[in-house]
Amino acid sequence: MRAVNLVAERQLRQWPQLPPNQPTATRSPGCQPATCAPTASITPAISCPGVIGKPPAGVASLTVPRSEPVAYLQISLDVSADNRPAAAGVYRQYKQPFLETVGGATSKELLVRDEDVQVLHGFATAADAQAYLSSDLFTKDVVTALQPYLNGAPDVRIYETA
Repeated sequence: MRAVNLVAERQLRQWPQLPPNQPTATRSPGCQPATCAPTASITPAISCPGVIGKPPAGVASLTVPRSEPVAYLQISLDVSADNRPAAAGVYRQYKQPFLETVGGATSKELLVRDEDVQVLHGFATAADAQAYLSSDLFTKDVVTALQPYLNGAPDVRIYETA
């Protein structure tokens, strides 16, 4: 019975964790064969620290905050199976320029199906989607790069979310 009371006494002497506004992130303690008994000097750090500020110079941000798309531009492409890797390469080549330079662009996804290949573009508005179709990036770069791989004219549709 004394062992149970000793454990309860140790638990009562521990300090509660501070709210998640500490400036110090959680660090790995390294390899330790056993955990020390709790003491008043052990102050837990937050588990998931927030990120404040900009990434260091020369390091690109992994995420770009964007709003949810309100309109979608769906382009269905008739591409033979042999040409799909090359068509996917065109998608990869122009995805980042699309997201960084096209007004209202929020997302771009490649959908490969048995019957066709689709590129689904997300936009803030249907007008942004329509404007992209007449942009130099689309008409001069993307269309020109895809032309050798197409078996027919693409099916182009713009949808708005309800």
